[in-house]
Amino acid sequence: MQIVGDLSYAWQIIDSFTLIMQESIRVNPSMVTKLRATFLKLASALDLPLLRINQANSADLLSVSQFYSGELVAYVRKVLQIIPESMFTSLAKIIKLQIHDIMEVPTRLDKDKLKDYSQLGARYEVAKLTHDISIFTEGILMMKTTLVGIIKVDPKQLLEDGIRKELVKRVAYALHKGLIFNPKAKMSELMPKLKDMAATMDGFYRSFEYIQDYVSIYGLKIWQEEVSRIINYNVEQECNSFLRAKIQDWQSVHQSTHIPIPKFPSVDESATFIGRLCREILRITDPKTPSVHLASTGLDRLLCFMIVKELQNFLTMIQRTILRDKAVVDVFKAMLSVVNPIQGIVANASKVYASTVAKTQKIWGAYQESIMKVGQMQILRQQIANELNYSCKFDSKHLAAALENLNKSLLADIEAHYQDPSLPYPKEDNTLLYDITAHLEAAGIHNPLNKIYITTKRLPYFPIINFLFIIAQLPKLQYSKNQGMTCRKATDPVDWPPLVLGMLTLLKQFHSRYTHQFMALIGQFIRSIMEQCTSQKIPDMPSDVVGALMFLEDYVKYTKLSRKVAEAHVPSFIFDEFRTILSSLRIHTVMSLSAVHGTLSSLKACQADIGTGMDIVTDVAMDLAETQDKDVNPGIKEMEAMILECAKLDREINYFVDVVQQVTAEVTTQQPEAMFSLSAKVKEQFTERIGRLSDAELQSHQKVVAFKDSISNSLNQANQVSAENMEELDEDIAVTQSQVNFTCPLTQVEMVNPMKNKKCNHHYDEAAILNLIKTRHGQKKKCRCPVVGCGNTDVKESDLITDQMLRRRIQSHKRQANRT
Repeated sequence: MQIVGDLSYAWQIIDSFTLIMQESIRVNPSMVTKLRATFLKLASALDLPLLRINQANSADLLSVSQFYSGELVAYVRKVLQIIPESMFTSLAKIIKLQIHDIMEVPTRLDKDKLKDYSQLGARYEVAKLTHDISIFTEGILMMKTTLVGIIKVDPKQLLEDGIRKELVKRVAYALHKGLIFNPKAKMSELMPKLKDMAATMDGFYRSFEYIQDYVSIYGLKIWQEEVSRIINYNVEQECNSFLRAKIQDWQSVHQSTHIPIPKFPSVDESATFIGRLCREILRITDPKTPSVHLASTGLDRLLCFMIVKELQNFLTMIQRTILRDKAVVDVFKAMLSVVNPIQGIVANASKVYASTVAKTQKIWGAYQESIMKVGQMQILRQQIANELNYSCKFDSKHLAAALENLNKSLLADIEAHYQDPSLPYPKEDNTLLYDITAHLEAAGIHNPLNKIYITTKRLPYFPIINFLFIIAQLPKLQYSKNQGMTCRKATDPVDWPPLVLGMLTLLKQFHSRYTHQFMALIGQFIRSIMEQCTSQKIPDMPSDVVGALMFLEDYVKYTKLSRKVAEAHVPSFIFDEFRTILSSLRIHTVMSLSAVHGTLSSLKACQADIGTGMDIVTDVAMDLAETQDKDVNPGIKEMEAMILECAKLDREINYFVDVVQQVTAEVTTQQPEAMFSLSAKVKEQFTERIGRLSDAELQSHQKVVAFKDSISNSLNQANQVSAENMEELDEDIAVTQSQVNFTCPLTQVEMVNPMKNKKCNHHYDEAAILNLIKTRHGQKKKCRCPVVGCGNTDVKESDLITDQMLRRRIQSHKRQANRT
């Protein structure tokens, strides 16, 4: 029996029964208890081989036992993995029912609506699926602690590991497939894909929150640990591309043998989804593209590596390209001789600076691109730090407060040590500073602008190179009262915040004397240009000086330095004059635009008078038509020509108002000096609009159409009645009016200015129908014709025309009533 029952032979063929065992468990979860005997029998396969090893007194007994016991445990996990898989399938159905089918019951509910909210069918399905999940759990927990080989297997731990493994597999796949972007897409796919991913992650989160009470596990704890592990592992793999010594899977603290994080093939230059996400954010926030928000320590770490690589490439470019160009280096030498001493003034400053910038123009393209990239990534790091800090204070205010206080205390102790070396200081083998730094960065309590990313060596001409680069960019920029410094042309890829932060970060990597020399050169530039303007009696501050002053102010603001640092190179009165000039220009702009808006209001009032005049012309033409005199045809033609002239004038006023409003809106976002070109821009655009005005457009004018309809109706009526004078005409009209309803269907009073609907031929008073249309459109609804029984469900203002004939009838009716 011992020979027959020996399962050593089954080591290879047992795997062919795996699917059968898994299907049995899926159909009947209680089968797990019966499989316990199978696993124990499998463990007996080790008895005879280990006995022989032991008899030989081999030192490999323990290692062989551990290896094959581990293989047996791995097989047990493989068989039992069907339980978490089945649980997740049921969970997906539960979440779908909860989100899409089951309505949330309100706090207060009417008795007659109770049946509607009961949804017994859907709730029964949720209860049934939940029961199935609990049965799966019960089945595996019924399996007692089992010794497989020399390894003790805890069924609860097996269940938790299986759930973790299935969660990691599904979440990793969702992140991989959901965060693939098309770099050629005109509209960024980032926000739609992030919203979809948020919905998917919320589904997983809710499922674990729902399941934890039924399977006796800490679901949300598992969720947080595994999602964090997935992100950190992918960040680690992405950062490998920036490292010489790669971190392999077996070295990673985030990878696991029993609960492995799957790896997917790359779809672009990024190795993982975190790299694709980071590069997509950089792409859509690039200043070269028309213009997002995400907080993640993983993204922050990846951006650090990208900044390091960009700075290293940048310094390599300076050393191998710029400093090896003899002609460019000669320009730097000549410029240094001109600006020395830095405390002095450069003679003929405008010509000297412009000439030097022109000679070095070819090197600034690549220089600008690198500076802007670093600045852009620093802005993203600041955004991430702010989001992390806000979330930390909101979710765990005590932890945030403890970290901030500990950080302040450590900094105070370090400062005290440097003032008095006898005071304590952390030793080199003390990891406190490194550990607290990791926690501070995770909580967003750090300033990315103060980081030292790379080690650098002394570079010749470095301050003068950066100075010339900055003044080369100033002509491309202008000051806007609403947006600060902006590009003069949309084609110039110069964005002010990345420019300032990129330069700040670059200077931070070198000794502080380079920064002082750089700021001194900026200060000398400002003083020299202002001195030249004073000697030439130029009253206005040049735009380049405004830009340089803005750079110094922003530099001081971002580095949180004292204003005295800038005032050491630029007198304080220049800063004060700079702010005063900007404020006065803004006031002048506002006052000028207020006068423009007042003139437009007067012009619109004249436009209303033109409309009244056109109505009078129509009345006169109708009188002429009703006389049936052969000699009046030329008179009607003259009236028509007059109406067309009025229509043309009305259109011209509309065009002029539109152009002025458009141009003034553009001017408000530009420098105050742009006000001086306001008149020329308005004249140019107005002339262009008038040139496109056609006769067909005049003929379609509402008043012109009403004029033609009124004349036609008057002539038709005159042919049907014979009258010798106006009294007889009034009597005939009065007879006709007895059959016409002059009452507005909205106000139920006699109409004053009747409007006719071209679609349904119904009439309404002008003020009443226009007010109704405005009200309905404000409610985002269509306006139905107020006449009872009318099928016109969409009355628009463009469908209405003034009915001059009916207005005359109403007026005649009033005269007749007054006589009687």
